[in-house]
Formats: sequence, structure tokens, C-alpha cells
Amino acid sequence: MNLRWLIGFLIGWLAFAPASLAQRTVLPEFNYDRRNEGAYVDSLLRVGHATLNRAATNPRSPQNDTLHLEALRFLTRVFKQVRTAHRDSSYIYARKLSAQAGRYQNNLYQVYGLIQEEYYLRMVRNDFLAALSLNQKASTLCAKQRPDIYPFWQIHMNIGDIYLLMKEYGNALINYQLALTLLPAYRLPANRNKRLLTSQLTTQIGEVYNAQGRHREARKQFEASRQIAFETKSQANIAYADERLGDFLLSQKEYPEAVTIYQEALDVWNQLGDEGGKASVWARLAEGYFLTNRLPESIRLGEQALAVGRKRGNARIQQIASSVLYRAYRATGQTGRALAMHEVFIVVRDSLANRKQVEEMTVLQRQFETKALRAEAERSRVEQRASIAALNRDIERQNLLRAMLLGGLAMLLVFVGILYWRNGLIRKQRAQIERLNVGLEDKVQRRTTELEQANQQLRDKNREIEEALLKGQTQERKRVAADLHDNLGGLISAIRMSLSALNPGHLNEREQQVYKNLLHMTKEAYAEVRHLSHNMQPDELEKQGLGYALNRLLEKLNQNQPVQFQLEVGELPRLDKGVEFHLYSICLELCNNILKHSGATGATIQFRRFEKELNMIVKDNGHGMETGPTADVMPEPKVMASMGLRNIQARTEAMQGRLEMYSELGMGTTFFFILPLTATFVATSQETTQ
Repeated sequence: MNLRWLIGFLIGWLAFAPASLAQRTVLPEFNYDRRNEGAYVDSLLRVGHATLNRAATNPRSPQNDTLHLEALRFLTRVFKQVRTAHRDSSYIYARKLSAQAGRYQNNLYQVYGLIQEEYYLRMVRNDFLAALSLNQKASTLCAKQRPDIYPFWQIHMNIGDIYLLMKEYGNALINYQLALTLLPAYRLPANRNKRLLTSQLTTQIGEVYNAQGRHREARKQFEASRQIAFETKSQANIAYADERLGDFLLSQKEYPEAVTIYQEALDVWNQLGDEGGKASVWARLAEGYFLTNRLPESIRLGEQALAVGRKRGNARIQQIASSVLYRAYRATGQTGRALAMHEVFIVVRDSLANRKQVEEMTVLQRQFETKALRAEAERSRVEQRASIAALNRDIERQNLLRAMLLGGLAMLLVFVGILYWRNGLIRKQRAQIERLNVGLEDKVQRRTTELEQANQQLRDKNREIEEALLKGQTQERKRVAADLHDNLGGLISAIRMSLSALNPGHLNEREQQVYKNLLHMTKEAYAEVRHLSHNMQPDELEKQGLGYALNRLLEKLNQNQPVQFQLEVGELPRLDKGVEFHLYSICLELCNNILKHSGATGATIQFRRFEKELNMIVKDNGHGMETGPTADVMPEPKVMASMGLRNIQARTEAMQGRLEMYSELGMGTTFFFILPLTATFVATSQETTQ
């Protein structure tokens, strides 16, 4: 059954999808609020005729046939909204649509054509018998079709209108409510137009309630219809809803409220420029003004409505206007005019109240329903006899399939139960794991925070130790330099003076040679002590700055050493005393390393100043060293210890700087110091003066 339904659905979709596609891509939706704009209606008619001509000239195909039928339907709907003599064209095109759809064997568009014919015959010609017959024919074509494609709702709404006219209110209500139920499934209209159709059905249900004396329910329906019109912002439908609500209020003798509602409707028709709509409200307002004793206004609006009703051939407007004019003239003492209006009212009323036609229609309805029931019963019996054999053949197979399905369903239920039980266990385990994870994460977070705090304290402590060590080394250097200069230098000077007091004339030749050697050695020792003490803590460093002290150091080194040192200071500023001492100590350590270990013939000390940093570069052309697979990897710990690089690294970190070392075998060694040049880094002028 499911496979058959799926195949039927696909066939139906392929059959009717082109219709929807053609309408949406070629033909526009009709805006009911603009139906009185001649230019707008003419543009729609041009589009419809152009589409019809194109479809008529193109070769036949399923898509082109659908486009042809859709163009006819579009023209029918446009002419249906025209309130002039051209309105008859809607009936002409509706008949063309029905005939062409019959030739194409397209039941859907044949139903569309029949519905449009029925509307014209019922609303324009008042031919209710023919209208009922067309509705029954359309209902037969829609039998066993899908309500989302075929307009079942429209047929039930039309039948409801006919039942309402026949005063069979129960049947009318059933059909209206069924139409209201089927309309949401119908996919052809746009959402806004579907809402407007819902408003129209709601109004008709209100008409039934009013006819049944259920006035409170009727008023709710009329007000709900009016609210839908306001929500969709359809001016024409707002006016129609106002008119119907005003009619109801008049019937309930709520005259002032009815007049207010009619005036709102008249404002809408004035905005739209709809003469027929204005005439309809004029006639109703004339009734309201008469009932509120505003006779001059009642007569004025009644005469205006009657004139337009005669001009447009609208019997309903003439009936209302002539009735109220008859009573208004009589109330104002205009007997002659009152009699004339009474005669007009009688003629119009008789033309509308064709009771014989209604009775014939009722008889025909009963006969048609009986024939339809008999035919349907006969078709059912034939179909039952034809399907009995197939049903008998399928019984055993269905029983077997049912047993298999029941067994499979039982197994499925057991499996679902087990799966549900297992999922419950898994959910509980996950909940436990999540609770444990939450506690573990909290513990890990607290432990991580504690470790980070401990590490930070260790780093701070190490920094304090390194700073204390450097400070101690600096003080020790000063103390050693002072001791060398004062104690050892003084001792050597005393030795020299003691040796000078000896008389070499009393010594033999060998002793005299020893005496001379002692004098020479004490002289060199004194000079070396002065040199060492001066280099460890030069006076020029504090008085004249780092550049001058380094220049003096290199001049001394270049006098007696095989390595020639060069200094490039550029615009080196005066720095903090501690920073200058660190840099001087680093240069002194590196110069000693170059002299002792590098085997170089030349070396350079360079300073480069930038906006926020100071670079110091010390490089030589010696035999270099192997630092590792990358250039900026520091050498082995033994080499660092022997070269004093740990001390250099510590001084660099004390200055918040960074050390990079580049060296290759046979390519020399380069030390690159990157130091921050901040406001606290540079010495003030006062410090420089001191």
C-alpha cells in the first residue's frame, strides 16, 4: 500500500508541478486592492494574453499545455474582478478553459473552469440551478483526488452558499466548516490570499449563525473576519468585512455603532476609488442615517446609491436604496416621491425573489443527491466484487506477514527495552564520571595554581640570589682591586725600596745579575698589580662613562697583545652606573676569553642604539667553537664554565636583557646582547654629573 501511494504521489506531482511552476514563474498574483486601477488590470490582461498567444503558437508538450490552461485561468480570474461590462469575459474564458482542459484530459483545470463558470452564473446571472449542476460536475471530477492539489474547499464553499440560499443552514454550516478545514492543505494560493479566503469563509459561517439566531456567535465570526482583513492589510477585504459587520449591527438595532462601521468602509472605498463599493456603503449608510433620524443625509446618500445601482445594473443596491428612500420620503412628507420609490422597490424585489426557481433548484438537488448516492453505491459494489478475489489471495500472505511483523515487533520491543536499560546505565556512569571529573579538575586547578605560585616564588628567589651574587661579586671586585692596589702594591713598593737600598758594588758579577733581575721583576709585578686593580674597577667608568673606559681598556690591550681590538660606540648614552659596570665587566670577561681561547688576530666591540633597545656586539675572527645543530644554541656547560659565560648570562639577565651567541668552527664567535633602553635604564644628567 505504501509503495502504491508513493508511486501515485510521484505521478501526481509530475503531472501538476508544471502548473504551479508556470504560474509562479510567468503569471503574477492578483492584488485585489488594485482591481479598480485600470492601468494595473490592463497590464495583467496584457501579460495573460501574451502568455496565451505564446502557448497557442508553441508545439504541444506537457509543459506548454499546462501553460496554455494556466493563461486561460489567469484571464478568467482577472476578468472576474472587473466590475464593468467586460466582466462577462470571465464566463467566456471560463468556458474556454473547461473545454480546452477536456481536450487535454486535464481534470484539474477542468475543475478550475467549472468553478469559474459556477461563480458567474450564481453571482451575476442568479442562475442557481445551473450553478448547482456545475458544482456537482466539479465534485465528480475531484472524486478520489488529493485536497492539496484539487480545490475541494472551493466546491464545498460554493455548495454551502447554495444551501444558505435554500435556508438549509445545517448543511450550509457543514460545508463551510469542511471548506475551512480543507483550505490550509490547498497549496496553490499565496499565504496572504489563503488568509483572505479564510476571512471569507469565516464571514459565511457568521451568516449561518445569524440565520440560526445564534447572534453572539455570529458577531464573533464577523469580527474575526474583519481582524483577518486588517492583519493582511487588504483594503478591499477590510471594506467588505466592515459592510457585513455593519449589516449585522443594523439587524441587532445597534444603529450608531453600525453607522460608525459603515463610515470606516466608505473611507476605504474612497481611498481605492471604487464606485461600486461606495454605492454599496451609501445605500447601507442611508439605512443607518434613517434609523438614527438623520433624514436629509439618508435621502442624499440613498439617491447617490440608487443612481450608481441603476448605472451598474446592481439590483441589490437598488433594492436597499429604494427601500430607504421610500421610507425617508414618506417620513419627510414627500408622498409622490415615496410612492415612486415604493414602485421601484417592488420591481427590484420581485426580480430578486424568484421563489419558483429556488423550489426547482431544491427538487433538482434532492434528485441529484439520490442519483449520486445510487451511482456511488453501484460503483462500490462493482469495485468490491473485483477486489474480493485479490483480497482472498492476499489473506494468507497478509496473515503470514502479520505474524512476521508481530514477531519482529516483539523482538524490536525487547531490543528497545535492553537499549533503554543500557542507555540508563551509561547515563548514570557518565553522570558519575562527570562529577568525578569536576572534582578532579578542581583539584588539578588548585594544584596547578599552587605550583605556579611556588614556581614564581622560586623564580623570584633565584633572581634575588643572582642579584645578590652579582652585587657581592661587584663589591668583591672593588675590595680585591683596593687590596691589590693598597696592600700588594704597597708591599711590592717596599720590596723595591729595600732592594734599592742595597749597594750592588759589594756583589760579585753573578749576584749583581740576580740583583738586576729582582729589580726588574718587582717593577713588572708592581705594574701588573696596578693594571689588574685598574681594570677590575677603573676610575674612568664612573667619571667619564662606559665608552671612555672601554676605549682606555682596548688601548692598553692593543699595546702588548697579539690581538687587535676595535671599538665602535657611536652615540652611546650615559647609562645607569650598575648597567655600565655590568657591560664593562662583560667586555672585560670576553676580551680575556678572546685572548686566552679564541686564537684570533682581531676583535670588535660595537654598540648600536635604537628607539627602545641597545645592542652590544662582541665578535672575533678566531677558530670558533661547535655550539650545536642551530646557530643560537649555547655551548656545552663545561665550556660555559671555563669561559665565564654563566657569569655573563647572569649579568645579562640582571639587566633584563637577552644574550644570543653565534659560532662555527673556523668562522669565529659573535656575542649579541639585546638590552632594553628604558627611562630607568639611562642615567640622568644629575647622575652623569656626579
